[in-house]
Amino acid sequence: MVTERLVSRHHGFFGACASTTPASRRFHHPVVGELSLSFNRLDLPADHGVTIFTYAAAPGSRSEEALKLLGSWAATLDEAESTNVTDR
Repeated sequence: MVTERLVSRHHGFFGACASTTPASRRFHHPVVGELSLSFNRLDLPADHGVTIFTYAAAPGSRSEEALKLLGSWAATLDEAESTNVTDR
């Protein structure tokens, strides 16, 4: 993942800027079902209280396919909404 690559390549700089905690979590989505996602928690010491979470599915996994389906579904809905706005 991006944060893991940054940490491994730029440990001195990145380590001074933030700390990451890798983990995994399971979700149930009403349309695509179970998702197993790894995530990183990135605490930013320069901005107290600001935390960034990044989630990713394993390449080739069922969860990755489910996320792709949700992404295409969201893009279709966004496209339909913008069409409705411009048609008025």
